[in-house]
Order: sequence, then structure tokens, then C-alpha cells
Amino acid sequence: MSGERQRTFRRVCGSAVILVAVGIAGCGSDDDAGTGESAESGDVDVFDLDVGDCLADFQDATELDTIEASPCSEPHSDEIFASGSIPDGAFPGMEIVEATAQNLCIARFDEFVGISYEESVRDVGFLPPTEQSWNDGDRAVLCTVYDPAEEISGSLRGAER
Repeated sequence: MSGERQRTFRRVCGSAVILVAVGIAGCGSDDDAGTGESAESGDVDVFDLDVGDCLADFQDATELDTIEASPCSEPHSDEIFASGSIPDGAFPGMEIVEATAQNLCIARFDEFVGISYEESVRDVGFLPPTEQSWNDGDRAVLCTVYDPAEEISGSLRGAER
């Protein structure tokens, strides 16, 4: 793949996203009999998002209390493929938080998709902590993968594209 393609990263920040990051450590998988698909669809509280969930229209979201989840077998915009934490310390500023989240997501991309981020036609998005949530102890990040050209049907795990 040409190195000339410009990447854009989706990120969602806002008071409601704080709930995702604070609640992530306590979330268990709510997948449907081990299929990797969320048992829930429709508007889902951000506390209930987990790795493996698919999102119906994430790119249009800017601030969230709920988000529309979708079975991964149906058309959707994003799939949550990884979660991680930003190291503790004083709040470093949103620019550094977002860069750290972006790096975390890219580092885990090839393990999930099966091809390096640089070679892939897919892109990443992320849900980082905000300054307010950071001050409450939040360091969690959720990573999403999406296809900028079209909706996805099925999981992107091992898609190698």
C-alpha cells in the first residue's frame, strides 16, 4: 500500500465517554453464546460497550451517553477491537492523550485484523479519557476499526485487508 494515503482518526471525547472509560474495567463480555457478537442491539449505554461489540454509526458521534450497537453480522460502521490504559500521572493534555490512544490502537491493529495498519485499507478510531475523567482516575481507551469506504458486515477479525 502506498505511504501517500492520508489517515484520519476518529475520536470521541465528552462527558458521556468518561463513563465508557471508567466503567470498562468492570465490564464483562455480553456476547451471544460465544459468537463474539453483542447480545444487545439498538441504543446501548456506553458502560456496556466491550471488545467485540459493533457500532451502527460511530463516525457521526461526537458526544455519547448511548450509542447504537448492531450485531456484527448486520451492516455497521465500527467494531471495538481492543482496549487498553494510558499510564498514570498528571493529565498530559488532550493532544498527548489522543496521540497515546492512537499509538495504542495502531499497536494492536495487526493482531486483530491480521495485517499491519500501514498496509491495511481499514482505519482506527478510539474513545480516550477526557481531562475530567482523568481527574477521576480514568486511563482507559477503547479502539475501533472501520472501513472508510463502506459499511462493514461481519467481523473484521482476521480480515487481512
